[in-house]
Formats: sequence, C-alpha cells, structure tokens
Amino acid sequence: MGQAIGEALEVNQTLTHIDLGHNRICGQAAVTLAKALMNNHILKSIVLSHNPFTTAEATALVSAVCANDRPIHVELERLIVDWSQVQGVPNWYVLRDYV
Repeated sequence: MGQAIGEALEVNQTLTHIDLGHNRICGQAAVTLAKALMNNHILKSIVLSHNPFTTAEATALVSAVCANDRPIHVELERLIVDWSQVQGVPNWYVLRDYV
C-alpha cells in the first residue's frame, strides 16, 4: 500500500494533506515515498508518525523533504530512529524525538 501511495503522490496535482501514520510503511515503500516527497510541489503536510522506518529510510525521507523547494510540514512522532544517525539533515532543520 505505501509504495502505491508514494507513486500516486509523485504525480499528485490536488492533494495537500495526507495522514499515513500507523501504516507500517517501510522498505521500498519508504524509498518510493521519499522520492515522491522530493518531487511533489502540491503537498503541504504529511503525517508519517508511528511507522517502522529504519535510520536509512528516515534519512531518505528527511533529505527529500529538505530538498523540496517548497515548505512542507512533516510529522514524525514516535519513530524508533536514532536521530543522531540520520544523515543529510541541514543544521537549521530541527528534529525532536517524541519517544
């Protein structure tokens, strides 16, 4: 399911908010979603809380959001990720761990 949503978000022209929390998104679905977030210029907010992302997947997602030329609100609460290991996050980008 997560991969299909990522593919749909990449070509999205209308959806501005989506809640994907508690959906067990991980693996290839997380990578596809990261690619969509990098290329989607319509989405304004996305909830990704409570998904089992690995540190590599979290890095891909956060890097994609930071690479997008438009501001986007991303909710990442309750992830089991060691944020100190997430690479590619600019110094100005504040991450808080809500675990």
